[in-house]
Formats: sequence, C-alpha cells, structure tokens
Amino acid sequence: MTESEQKRIKAIQLYVSGKKVSSICNNLNKSRKWFYKWKKRYDSGNKNWFKDRSRTPKHPTRINEDLEKLVIKMRKELMEEKYARIGPQTIHWELKRLEVEPPSLSTIKRIIKKNNLIVKKTKYHKKGTPYPNIPICGPNVVNQVDFWGPRYITGDGRFYSFNISDGFIEYHNNNYRYSPLGGKTPNEAFKRDRLTKEFFKDDYKISTDMPIKDGYIHIIRLIRSDLKLNIFGETFNMPKTLKYEYVVATICTDSHMIRIYDSQWQSLFTIPYKLPVD
Repeated sequence: MTESEQKRIKAIQLYVSGKKVSSICNNLNKSRKWFYKWKKRYDSGNKNWFKDRSRTPKHPTRINEDLEKLVIKMRKELMEEKYARIGPQTIHWELKRLEVEPPSLSTIKRIIKKNNLIVKKTKYHKKGTPYPNIPICGPNVVNQVDFWGPRYITGDGRFYSFNISDGFIEYHNNNYRYSPLGGKTPNEAFKRDRLTKEFFKDDYKISTDMPIKDGYIHIIRLIRSDLKLNIFGETFNMPKTLKYEYVVATICTDSHMIRIYDSQWQSLFTIPYKLPVD
C-alpha cells in the first residue's frame, strides 16, 4: 500500500471517528477538495475506493492501418532529416499539408510508442570549447541576426522566425540604469510601466532589392568531425586543428573574402568569397 493510499484511509477513519474536516485536512496537510473527492469514493461502496483509477482509455480508438503506416513512414523520414522536428505536432501538420485527415496527437503518440520509434534524448555535455564574443563598442555597430524554423503551432501550422536586433541596444537596455527611470534599466522600466510594443502591419513586406553595403558579416560556427564550415549553404574545408573548435568566419563585403578567426579572435587565414555585384 502506498503512502498516498494510507493517507486516504486515515482521513476517512478520522472522519468516521467524529473529527472535523478542517482538522483532518490540517493534520494531513491536504485540501478540503482532496478530502471530499476521497469521501465520495468511500461512499460509493467500492472496496478499492482508496486506489488510483487507471487513466488508460478502456476502449482505445482503433487506428486505421493505412494511416498508421503513413505516420510511421513520416516519422522515420523526419528522423533521417538533419535538425528536423519529429514530434507528434510536426507529423500532424505534415499530414494536413498532404491533405490527409490526421489522427489526434495522442493517437500519433501511441503509434510512435507502439512501433518503438521513441527517440531518447541525450544529455548535453559541454565540450569546454570557448564561444567567441563579438566586441560591441556602440549602438548600431553590430546587429545580431537569427533565423530558425520550421516550428509548428496547434491549429495554425508551420512558421519560420527571422530576428534581428542591435547588439549594443540589447546590452544597454538590460544593464544601463538611469535616475529619471528611478534607477531602473530601460527594460525594467518598460515592464514596470506596462508599455506596449509596436508591430509591423500584416501587409508589411521586407524588400528583396537591397544592395550589399561595405562592411562585415560575422558568422560563428562549431567545426565538427567532418571539418566543414557551412556559410549559407556553401561549405569550405577546415584544417584538422580546428576540429571541435569554434571559429568566426567574417565576410568582408568590400574585399570579397572570408577571414577566419579562432575563438580568441586570432586571425588564421582568408578564403576568396565572390559576392554578387549590382
């Protein structure tokens, strides 16, 4: 008998002996809602009233055989795709994209479990490789860009996210304090005053006709066992000395080359990199 079951039995015994409900709840450190739930079970006359009920459906929905095969096939294909999302929500959305009426998320989970397609997450261990810090000396000098996806939202579908921010402004807004703001940082004042952010209108479009300006694009990459540096889909071979090390690949747009730095910003070598010219 578990400790939880013993508490349920004791609660009813105390109640039957004439103890007040408030006293019983205080004594067992339980809520009144908890007590009345188990009193109702006791009053039902079931001899096993104090035991937990199984949450497993008594009559699970029979899974369509063809649909189950399709779910299995899609799961395996996603598992083979590097960096792909492989969960039930992704499979659910992909089925809808193929104009196939998908089963519920819980059914997809059952199919995955039934066919031993569960992927055990491995614990991340830091490799001890230092991550390069890009020096920021003022506003609008370094802009941080992040693009990721796809991700999936229930009832909405697939989306990608493109984020860009001024690296200095982010640091400034989180760390600089001002007397007029009551000693708060801009971000703290923003939350305190419950200010609202302004968003682009739904019909806003980013221009695709933007010239490449003279400057630098810093790309931080970890060089893995294949010794490949990936720059926007184009790969470059790296020396063995950089295996499992971070590098900074700086695209110099004025001189059409990539300069490679180690994690301490020591210049290593350059690679020709021809950019499109208007």
